[in-house]
Formats: sequence, C-alpha cells, structure tokens
Amino acid sequence: MVTLQECMDLTGLEAEEIDAIAEHERVPQIVAAGLGCFLLATADGRLRIRSMIADDMERALRLGNQHHAAELGRVLSKYVRMHPDCS
Repeated sequence: MVTLQECMDLTGLEAEEIDAIAEHERVPQIVAAGLGCFLLATADGRLRIRSMIADDMERALRLGNQHHAAELGRVLSKYVRMHPDCS
C-alpha cells in the first residue's frame, strides 16, 4: 500500500503547497496531491497553483487570520522561487 506521504513525495510539491491546494479546492490531501502533480506538469497548471495559494492567502486576510495569511505568503514566495515561470 502507498502512504499519503509517499504520494505527496512523488508530486514535486512541498507539503504546504499541497495543503494550500486542498484548502482552495476543499478536498482531502490525497486528492490535492494528485491534482497538484497534474497541474505542475504544464505552465498553465503551475500558474493555477500559484493562483490557488494567492487566493487562499487573500481569503485568510479577509477572515482576519493574519497568521495563516503570513504562512501562505511564505508558501507562495517559495513556490514562485521554485517555479520562476510563475512570477
């Protein structure tokens, strides 16, 4: 049997990025890992992931959750550094 961690490790995404996709799409982590892996394969998909993380950050700010917004800001910064075609 393949574990969730093994699936996440195969995606090419960080756990925090998968968490952001799961939050945005309101799906379990395993589904978000599969979606993220699929999206990461194309430039448009990588932009979509960036947009998901940014949307989550904006939502956290609207809800007054500064701590979560700051965490997502760090996730977004790292994601853009790792995928320069998304900047």
